[in-house]
Amino acid sequence: MRLSKLEILGFKSFCDKTTVVFQPGITAIVGPNGCGKSNISDAIQWALGEQSAKTLRGEKMEDVIFNGTDNRKPLGMAEVNIILTDVDGQLPAGFGEYKEIQVTRRLYRSGESEYFINRIPCRLKDIRDLLIDSGIGAKTHTIIEQGKMDQILSSKPTDRRIIIEETAGIMKFKIRRNEAMNKLEATNQNLLRVNDIVSEIKRQINSIDRQAKKAEKYKKLKEEIKDIELRLASKNLTSLEEKRESLNKELTGKKDEEIKATADIARIENQIEDGRMIIAEKEKEISEIDTKVFELENRIHRNEGRIEMLKGQLNTFNGQMERGSLEIEHIKKEIEQQQYQKTLAIKEREEFEAQLKEKEHSLKQKEEAFESLLSQQQNIQDNLEEGKSEVFRIITEITNTANQINTLKSMLSETEKKEIKRLAEDEELLNEYNKAKGRLKDIEGQNSSIREALNNKKNDYANTIKDMDRLQSELKQLEQSLFLEKEHLSSNSARLNSLSDMERNLTGYQEGVKNILGRKEKGTNELAGIHCLVADIIETDPRYEMAVEAVLGERLQNIVTETHHDTKKAVEYLKQEGAGRGTFIPLELKEKERASYVKNGDAGVVGPALELIRYKDDYKKVAEYLLGDVLIVEDLDSAINIWNKNGINKTLVTLSGEVVDPWGAVSAGSVKENGDGLLHRRRELKELERSVVDKKGVVEQLEDKIKEARAKLDKVMDGKQKLEAAIHQTEIQSIGTERDVQTLIDELNRLEGRLAIVKTEKDIIASEKARIADEANTAKQNLENLTRQRQENEDKVIDLQAEYKEIQTSVEELRGEVTHIKVSVTSIHEKAENALLNIHRIEKTIDGNKNQLKNREDEISQTKKGIEEANKAISDSEAQINELSQQLNELKGIKVERIEALTAETDKLKMIEAEVKQQRKILEDIHKIISELEVKDTELRLQTEHLKSTIYENYHTSLDEVRKGLGEFTIDMEEANSNLSALKAKVEELGPVNLSAIEEYQELTQRYEFLTKQQADLMQSIDDLQKAISKINKTTKQLFIDTFNTLNETFNNVFKSIFGGGRASLVLVDENNPLESGIEIVAQPTGKRLENIALLSGGEKALTAISLLFASFLIKPTPFCMLDEIDAPLDEANIGRFTNVLRSMVDKSQFIVITHNKRTMEASDALYGVTMEELGVSKIVSVRFNEETLQRTEEEAMVAG
Repeated sequence: MRLSKLEILGFKSFCDKTTVVFQPGITAIVGPNGCGKSNISDAIQWALGEQSAKTLRGEKMEDVIFNGTDNRKPLGMAEVNIILTDVDGQLPAGFGEYKEIQVTRRLYRSGESEYFINRIPCRLKDIRDLLIDSGIGAKTHTIIEQGKMDQILSSKPTDRRIIIEETAGIMKFKIRRNEAMNKLEATNQNLLRVNDIVSEIKRQINSIDRQAKKAEKYKKLKEEIKDIELRLASKNLTSLEEKRESLNKELTGKKDEEIKATADIARIENQIEDGRMIIAEKEKEISEIDTKVFELENRIHRNEGRIEMLKGQLNTFNGQMERGSLEIEHIKKEIEQQQYQKTLAIKEREEFEAQLKEKEHSLKQKEEAFESLLSQQQNIQDNLEEGKSEVFRIITEITNTANQINTLKSMLSETEKKEIKRLAEDEELLNEYNKAKGRLKDIEGQNSSIREALNNKKNDYANTIKDMDRLQSELKQLEQSLFLEKEHLSSNSARLNSLSDMERNLTGYQEGVKNILGRKEKGTNELAGIHCLVADIIETDPRYEMAVEAVLGERLQNIVTETHHDTKKAVEYLKQEGAGRGTFIPLELKEKERASYVKNGDAGVVGPALELIRYKDDYKKVAEYLLGDVLIVEDLDSAINIWNKNGINKTLVTLSGEVVDPWGAVSAGSVKENGDGLLHRRRELKELERSVVDKKGVVEQLEDKIKEARAKLDKVMDGKQKLEAAIHQTEIQSIGTERDVQTLIDELNRLEGRLAIVKTEKDIIASEKARIADEANTAKQNLENLTRQRQENEDKVIDLQAEYKEIQTSVEELRGEVTHIKVSVTSIHEKAENALLNIHRIEKTIDGNKNQLKNREDEISQTKKGIEEANKAISDSEAQINELSQQLNELKGIKVERIEALTAETDKLKMIEAEVKQQRKILEDIHKIISELEVKDTELRLQTEHLKSTIYENYHTSLDEVRKGLGEFTIDMEEANSNLSALKAKVEELGPVNLSAIEEYQELTQRYEFLTKQQADLMQSIDDLQKAISKINKTTKQLFIDTFNTLNETFNNVFKSIFGGGRASLVLVDENNPLESGIEIVAQPTGKRLENIALLSGGEKALTAISLLFASFLIKPTPFCMLDEIDAPLDEANIGRFTNVLRSMVDKSQFIVITHNKRTMEASDALYGVTMEELGVSKIVSVRFNEETLQRTEEEAMVAG
């Protein structure tokens, strides 16, 4: 198996799709720092499943995605493909038919990650399992960088075990052992749970057996009760249906009358609609006439306005004609004047051109003479400059020599001073050295006192930190309590606001109730007799709320009024406004005698409802009317027993809201306990108001405690800051004294060194004095020779200066004449040019005036045409006004006729509307009768539905199907009711019955059998796992020991080969426990004593690590190995050894080496260069070597596409 190809897209600096084809042997990857070489190594490691972003030199895994450059946008995905070839027989079962394996990893910027094997989605575990036996993996030594080489030698002994474990191939055994251990732990836990469950189920089976027998008897009695109740219900259903049939016949007759009356109204309404259509048409005709009249009047007004506008235009045109004539006369005069100025300018230019020719001829003659004279002057000047340069050179040498003499004198004087100074310095240094020794002793004493004071302050600081932590903990607890209380307060406030809004908005109330209460709130006198709702006058304990709400139901929304007269006002308001319906209870209710309830030992009675509620005395009659005949009992069984036993004329209601009326009908079912009933809502409002007030008080108390705790904490923190400042100050003092001690020690060392230097300097000064005296004598002789040469050259320069001065005078005179003539020529030339420009300017002005003259003449012509057109338009508008006025008078006459016809149709429509009003009154009377009949029908229907729903709720069957199944039968109702009561009594005697006990007993028995079987299976699994772990440990131990011994011997051989001698070995830290023991590395290069490997040089450490790795490759080669700059610490000699060993292992493994070393490059079979032609984007170039040629080619798949 070997790595044949690497494909990278969007990974780090490889933005574009890049393909690297690897050949067998050694492949070197080179390039400058920062170009992306190591990104190839990271790509391979990442594709093999590396999960640590730090290992890939990033902060988070998204950092591996190309992040963009100045010229490129970031990518949203990174993908790396690794293609492995020659895999025959080296992969697990299931992959045997493949000759090539492609492993792919893909990462999106959103964080999603995907893995593929041969482009089939898989898990990371699948990739690890696939490659585990091959030695390839993100955590193995397939990829080795320079840092990992150091880790091999500097890591803990236990961490070095991984090298031997990889070489021995026991990683898969360790993984399987860990999986087995985890399974064993999970199985033990499962067995404990199963044991507990089996014990509990066994106990439950003994208990449920008795309940199942009781349930069987109960079911038999319930079947007999069901048969009787179904027969009774069938008879009652038949009776109710007969009553409804008779009522429906009467209702059908009334509905026929309703249809006839409705048809009559529809016929009359059609006549009304026809009349309205006619009126609408008449009104439309009148509207159309009005529109036409309006249009005609507008047209007349527009024509009148147009006439006025045209007259204004005529006045404007006349003014334009007068102004245009005056401007034409003025322009003609200007043209004549400019023609005369042009003639004068042409004559002046001709004179200037004649003068210019004469001056130019004279200038030419003078310039030729001037050039000849300048040539003579230049020759003399060159000779003069040469003479001056020679004089200057001699003067410079004289000056330098004089300066040298002066310098030597000064140096001699300075040397003598230095000699005196060194003697004085020597004496002074001795005095300073003795004083520094005394100061050092004093400062060392001060430093000891400061360190003692610093330790005391640090102890105080530690105590302060403890106090601060305690106070912070208390403050945190108080703040948490405050947060919880505020949460409760917020929750209660929100609920209070919600309920208050519901009350304000009358949420859940009937429409009629809402409108009445809304009207009353506006303060109108018409509803002054409205008191409140029933829900406003009744209060009770939470225990009885559900019972009271159930028995009153919608009556809680009944409206309490002062008198029946007030009730009538409210009803009239609802009718007039169509505002819904309502039930009204006046305070002037008639008193009715009610038989008081005597308990007589009835079980389950709570008490009369009137005694369990609270109300104001003013509303006593209302409370008695609503609840005077209501008795509250514990539950439905109690209610039915009391009703059966006493037959009392009272409504029975249970605490959970079931109602039994005096006739025995039961209203019950599922209700939401403490839901949104009016009484519950009112009580909750009051409780919430009290709770909010209490919570606010608690919050205020906690805030005060927090404030106090914060004050204490601030005080402690202030003390902490002061201690920190004092400690800091003391530390500064300590550092200062320590620095002073060190400074004095350094000063003593400096003084000792300086004394030695001064002695050396005194010897140097003596030899320096002799050298300076010799150099001064030589300089004086040179100065005399240079003075003589200077005099001779200065005489030559004086003669040349006199000759140059004479010719200079002649040159200046001739230059003045030439300059004067040039000035005259320039002046005349400028005047001629100005004259020509003046001519052109005048010509342009003349042309402009001519154009202006033509424009003015065209404007006058256009103005004349405008005057003619305006006069014609005025005549046309006056004619149109006369015609339109005539049409307007005709339309006004037609409008009067149409209005008279409309009035007649309106009167006719009023008569028809009166007739339809009378028909509607007849229809309303029919509707009232139908409504009464429908109410009775609804009552019968509700009784029927109640009967059916009761049967369905009790027996989950349809009463119609029951009646159909029973067929025709006779039953004695009295005898049936008697038998039913007897059967129910027997059921009561049984007490509580668990109907699910039979099924539970069967289920528990089956579950017990199943769990006992599972218990046995788990125990067998534990035994199997323990055997497997023991076998794995035994196999792993033997493999480890065998490999350790082999690797130890091979490591020694490779070490000797690389170092040319010496010895190396591996040592188990705990030989008695090879499976857990750490490993020490012992290395002794040639000529050195056996020593700790930490004391080896960097190159020796690198070669030692390389020796160990190559030894492991010799025992178990990996398909390929990536070496990332591991040769960096090696010198030239060691590089040769490294490359020789690398070449010797080519037949066992494929090597990919990232390097900067030329010798390593030379040893490679293929060379890839990584460049960064575009900043931030890596590119690859390949070079392949063979025995005869070096061929450089661009990588064939550099950038895909």
